[in-house]
Amino acid sequence: LLGAEMARVEQMMRDPAWTGAVVVSLPEELSVEETLEVVPLATRSLGRPLVAAFVNRSAARLVGDEASPAWLLALRERVQPAVFESLGRIQADLAGRLRFERRLRGALQGATQRGTFSLDDQLALGSDGSPRGVVTALAASLEAVLAGAA
Repeated sequence: LLGAEMARVEQMMRDPAWTGAVVVSLPEELSVEETLEVVPLATRSLGRPLVAAFVNRSAARLVGDEASPAWLLALRERVQPAVFESLGRIQADLAGRLRFERRLRGALQGATQRGTFSLDDQLALGSDGSPRGVVTALAASLEAVLAGAA
């Protein structure tokens, strides 16, 4: 009886109509490296591509390619030097995250069934910070992402 149940569960887990795997990465060096290592391993283990890859804490909606964006330069004369320097450091950090995200997207192109998607930083955007709020905001983001990919 136990053997039959285990076989049924294993069959269900291998059926792409019932299950799939996704990978979630941060746009940071170590996380990107680990993700690029695990995707081919997971693909071989499952015998099929992952459903999707998600980039959490994506900076794609926050920054562009310019090293010193116009909005930052416009603030130079309006804020104290320490504030300007802090904003510059934040801009540089976000630009670095964007570079890692682009590297990940390029490397994973065609490696998943649905592609690579950005998730808003759920702790900072659209949530009250509680575990329930984070899960609710994440679920809404995932629904929007998957609806757009269908």
